Formats: sequence, structure tokens, C-alpha cells
Amino acid sequence: MKTFDIELSQMTFLYGFCLLAWLLLWLIGLCLRRDIGINILRMSIQPALSNTVENLPACRQWQQQRQAISRD
Repeated sequence: MKTFDIELSQMTFLYGFCLLAWLLLWLIGLCLRRDIGINILRMSIQPALSNTVENLPACRQWQQQRQAISRD
């Protein structure tokens, strides 16, 4: 029966390499989850904000001024 003799330095390298790969996958997953969460919040909050901002009198006045300038 054959046995595999692995030195401690090789074992440490293999363990570190595997740990680094798992860490990289975890960071990629964390970044993707964060971006997806931010986009979902942005999509859900943006319509509510745009409705309230457009209904403000100052915003309506500003929009009317812009339309008048663009017509000229």
C-alpha cells in the first residue's frame, strides 16, 4: 500500500491556496449581493421620490421655466 508523504510546507501551501480561493468566492458573492440589494432599494425608492419631488410647487415652477426657455 502506498502512502503519500506530504511535507508541512506543501500542506500549508495547499491549505492556504484553498483558503484563498474560498475567500475570493466569498468576496465576489458579498459584492454581488450588496449590488443587488442596492439596486433593489434604488428601484423601490426612486418612484416614490420622483412622485413627491415632482409635486412640489418649486419643482413645478422650475419645470415650467425650463419648458418656456426651451420653447424660445
